[in-house]
Amino acid sequence: MGAGHDTVAAELARRTEARGGRARVVDVLRLLPYGLGTGLRRGYQASVRHLPWVYAGIYGAFLREGDGPRPSGVPLARLAGDRLTDLVEGLRADVVVSVFHLAAQLTGHLRAQGALRVPSAVFLLDFAVHRQWLHPGNDRYLCLTDTAAAQVRRALAASVVTTGPVVAPAFRGPALGAARWRERFAARA
Repeated sequence: MGAGHDTVAAELARRTEARGGRARVVDVLRLLPYGLGTGLRRGYQASVRHLPWVYAGIYGAFLREGDGPRPSGVPLARLAGDRLTDLVEGLRADVVVSVFHLAAQLTGHLRAQGALRVPSAVFLLDFAVHRQWLHPGNDRYLCLTDTAAAQVRRALAASVVTTGPVVAPAFRGPALGAARWRERFAARA
């Protein structure tokens, strides 16, 4: 839905290719039929920008933790199932890594049904582990923090690893103009 998911996917692909592997980044929303993905993206953007109470309602119904039944993302995600399995088979993929909760629902469902024949990892890039990230069919969860990893372990019997953030090497380098700011602060000390 947002640039954070896209940025993590791009960095994971860059790292894979730097190690001699091949990677293909696919937006699960583009795999949905009938323009549903475009509609979801636009609806999300509009609700966050102009109707935050609508997003709060969606979050409360689908995403927040707690007891009691809640709607699942699996029915919507399943609409992209055939396209994803065809793509995975056509590319002869070794693994599918989801960086978006709807994709995690889809891969978990497909793995549980035996339709996705390669392992599925979920890179859970939110600090809040909401239930739409979690599906027992996924093989491994990669989490930013130990706290998130512990939450996943409590919810699922899956392999869970804490990775820390996935950022491009340039992110760790000095920011544009950093030397000038260091000089200004050093002069005042």
